[in-house]
Amino acid sequence: MDRIVTDATPIPTGPVLVTVVYFAVYYALHLHLLRTKRHLKIEYRARGEEFDRYFSRDRRMLAADRCVLNMLEQMPPFVCLLWLHAVFVSPLGASVAGGAY
Repeated sequence: MDRIVTDATPIPTGPVLVTVVYFAVYYALHLHLLRTKRHLKIEYRARGEEFDRYFSRDRRMLAADRCVLNMLEQMPPFVCLLWLHAVFVSPLGASVAGGAY
């Protein structure tokens, strides 16, 4: 009876979980952005003003925008470095560092 030997490496579940949570937070920030936009439209309409999403100087809209865009800006280096560390150094170390970030 021949035994099949494979050299399959198990999938590191820690970095996978960190990546999934990171993207879930990113999409949650998108929902926050949409919610802020909707609330501001209603607020501006009640005051009889027109809300312009792109040229508004409303601090709440700017803060929601910056949250999403800052995370988008940091996403490629974070995910690349997380997985490089997981593959070449330690999946546990990558999970701990990614979770702390």
